[in-house]
Amino acid sequence: MPLPRSMLSQIQLNDNFKSSAIKENDMVNTTITAPGALVALALIYLKSNNKQVADRIKIPHTFEAMDNVTPHSLVLKILTKNLILWD
Repeated sequence: MPLPRSMLSQIQLNDNFKSSAIKENDMVNTTITAPGALVALALIYLKSNNKQVADRIKIPHTFEAMDNVTPHSLVLKILTKNLILWD
């Protein structure tokens, strides 16, 4: 049985309609995808106290590392880690 296809799937095959905001060449733009992923992790593992998942969220601890993180991303990382480890 063939997989169901959306009406937009034919449009997405055309190069004129592709968006370069999320996928830029071979790299994924994490500035756009990270906030949604962090919120999803926070809601999935809310109050689970799962240390393995919380340890995967890296919060910068040096000034040099903070230069590479946007402020809203830093707040989301801290919030997500604390929501997971909330007991």
